[in-house]
Amino acid sequence: MALSYELVHRKRKGIDLKRLKKSWQLYVIIFLPLAFILLFHYGPMYGIQIAFKEYDVTKGIFGSNWVAWKHFDRFIGSYNFRNIVWNTVSISLY
Repeated sequence: MALSYELVHRKRKGIDLKRLKKSWQLYVIIFLPLAFILLFHYGPMYGIQIAFKEYDVTKGIFGSNWVAWKHFDRFIGSYNFRNIVWNTVSISLY
């Protein structure tokens, strides 16, 4: 009696390879959108840090110095800031 109870109530350890092989199509269907999201939504976030650095091609992204908001202050303070923002917004709404 004790043996049958242990067989019924034993805990599974590790990955069940039979289940993985049986439903591999499901994992492929899940992997494709997940790869798309990682590549096109989270991937570009790596390049956003260039806006906050004094980027130097020879040093690369990690070797370049941080300048914080310097580039944004220069852009907002430029004489044609309003014109650039107006054109960008009007084109995006067109």
